[in-house]
Amino acid sequence: MSDDTLDIQGEADPLGFLNSYILESIRAGQYYLLIGAGASVGERNRLGLNLPLGDQLSDEIREYYGVGDEPMGLQRLTEVVKELFEEGKTPLEDYLTNRFFGCSYSWQTKIFEFTWAAIWSLNIDDVLENAASAAIPRKRTKSFTWRDPYSNAPSDTQQIIHLHGYVNQMPKTNYIFSILEYANAISEKKTWHSIFSDTLPNRPYIIIGTKLADEFDLASAISRLAERLDDGQPTIFVSPGISPITEK
Repeated sequence: MSDDTLDIQGEADPLGFLNSYILESIRAGQYYLLIGAGASVGERNRLGLNLPLGDQLSDEIREYYGVGDEPMGLQRLTEVVKELFEEGKTPLEDYLTNRFFGCSYSWQTKIFEFTWAAIWSLNIDDVLENAASAAIPRKRTKSFTWRDPYSNAPSDTQQIIHLHGYVNQMPKTNYIFSILEYANAISEKKTWHSIFSDTLPNRPYIIIGTKLADEFDLASAISRLAERLDDGQPTIFVSPGISPITEK
């Protein structure tokens, strides 16, 4: 991380926007953490390949499966590949597992110097878990995906919940990249998405590495963020640049 990284363990606030009450709330583990793909930028998988963001991943999938140039987002592309292009190729779930498994880590070890009400990840990679294994965490970590039954975290456990699936979780059909896959997840009446949707508008979050606007399965919760009452614990959105659309 850069030299102006906020040191929330000490008294310093180099960025100058966090008051003492917010800092104490973070130290006390009252904040949730939401991690998106941008938080894994610069890391590599076990083959030494840089982890891709959405557009790059779409290009890689198109090339591997021989999909044409018809414009479509990653969500629709994954549906098309499964329907029409998998024959004679590695199944898409296995392709994604190989692409995002055995990842490196760097600054992410700092995440585990703090206690979080929960860590929510929109990523399927194992960057967080590998970082936790190298850190000296305040608590032991346990990972979940949307397929797992909901459970309260024991006092000695830091939960990491992968809302879109996780490379170390079987079956690999746990990945959610499309509206159809999300609809299937909801039809199974799994509760992690519901818990997230309840906490995001009502509890303090630090959000890193996601535009939010692209997350179709979280749209309902995100739309309610503006309704959150000012209780002195604001949700903090960390981004190198915030577009007018995201700000609204």
